[in-house]
Amino acid sequence: MVLDAFGTSVAQFVQVVGDARTDDDIAERLWRAATVPGEMLSARLRRFTVSDVPAELRPEFQRRYGTEHPAGRLVFDVLDADDARTFPRKA
Repeated sequence: MVLDAFGTSVAQFVQVVGDARTDDDIAERLWRAATVPGEMLSARLRRFTVSDVPAELRPEFQRRYGTEHPAGRLVFDVLDADDARTFPRKA
């Protein structure tokens, strides 16, 4: 859904991220190619739950993030928790 909104493929997205020096560089590049208004995409993503993960992507999602998430859990909460585990904040 996100990649479609930005009119990009996985490979193109990886290239954009790889070429960027900052998160702002990524955002600027992606938003130039956006096919939907930012407010619309943001509103949809704030409601996107585990049960909304498309069937064809669910096995990969579960492999990466586990199968224990309730259907109503927000995907961004899953991603945030994964980031916190992967990149712990230094005290």
